[in-house]
Amino acid sequence: MRRFAPAQAALVVLLGILPSMAAAACGGGQCVADLQVSLVAAEQCSLAATPLAFGAVAGSAQGEQYATSALTVTCNFAVPYEIQLSGGGSGDAAARRMEGPAGTSIAYRLYSGTDANCGVAAGSQWGDGTGSTCVVSATHPGSGASQALTIEGRLVLDNPVAGDYVDTVTATITY
Repeated sequence: MRRFAPAQAALVVLLGILPSMAAAACGGGQCVADLQVSLVAAEQCSLAATPLAFGAVAGSAQGEQYATSALTVTCNFAVPYEIQLSGGGSGDAAARRMEGPAGTSIAYRLYSGTDANCGVAAGSQWGDGTGSTCVVSATHPGSGASQALTIEGRLVLDNPVAGDYVDTVTATITY
């Protein structure tokens, strides 16, 4: 290990600092140096969801039921993003099920009411991009404005067992 005298050590430290300092222009009793000022403003988005409730139906209900919900995206910059919806308790976004009493369940599907690629007409459920599911892609306008996306829920009833049916789907935004 090399040893330096105190004066040599101060010179070594000073020489190590000099490359990171702006050079000063001196002359006529005045020196001028530039100071660099910087800021990194990070993109940031948030996501909020309202419940999707199919409501109350008679135990003898049959046929297709519809419900809607909203996801609200808020970003501080104009930024492209994707939103995935999980498979809920089933783990499969193409085969979601709400669990009910005594081991019963009701299958349901989620579509985008905003993005035609994941809409009912396209036939692709809004999911995580695996299997036959798709993800919703968009660009946020930025400036902290909120952007609403519609989720359309559909299910077919055939004399369901009376009780509450629930599932939890996780929405994930990637930007």
